[in-house]
Amino acid sequence: LGQINACDVLALLASGDGRARWNAVQLGIDMLVEHPNYHGVRNQVLELVNDDRNDVRAELALGLSRLGGSGVDEAWVTMAVNRHDNSDALLASARNRPVLIPRVMRRQKSLNQQAHTEVKLEPLLEKLTYLSGSRGDDAEIQTVLGQFLAPDFPLSENQRRSLLVALGTGLRTRGKTMLSALSPMQRPVFDTLCDSAISQASQDGVYKPAIALLSFAPKEKAVPALAALLKPQ
Repeated sequence: LGQINACDVLALLASGDGRARWNAVQLGIDMLVEHPNYHGVRNQVLELVNDDRNDVRAELALGLSRLGGSGVDEAWVTMAVNRHDNSDALLASARNRPVLIPRVMRRQKSLNQQAHTEVKLEPLLEKLTYLSGSRGDDAEIQTVLGQFLAPDFPLSENQRRSLLVALGTGLRTRGKTMLSALSPMQRPVFDTLCDSAISQASQDGVYKPAIALLSFAPKEKAVPALAALLKPQ
């Protein structure tokens, strides 16, 4: 970097040559690690979230893990929702999951509203939630549970169930259970969600996420409900 200055990096970032932009992302991120107040470089690096070349976007996705501050989380969310070709790189760079998860949920809500219906849950949102559970950090898990159990949860009940299942599945990889992760204040809310899943489990379009959620419910609730569903109608 001793021979490269900010003007050089800016010129490469604006180049019509995709290989030059790919190289510029690397140089720009290295520069921002040392000089985080180079706002011009930061802004132009982050603008490449919508670059038409996958290799440029992939390099940026990986590099986001090294950056902090203004625009970084929003760039991550834009890449997560708009593009599905760099999911592994994005997951590797997703350090601030309790911030990223609600931001992706807000984008998901916007997609739902635009379509005037419940659209398919962003796969990366489920993967990000699973990662939160599998990391096993108690403070992070409590924050994410608080977001999913909030009364103003922004998505549908099916989507809430799917995210709780992803979190619970991640917790299992650490030898933890959903019930043990819940705080005393969260447990009644979760129990109510399980009751709702039981009452709606036989409805079309609800069956799969409802049944999946019951695998994390208290046995005294889940076993009779699941047994009843197995009986001939």
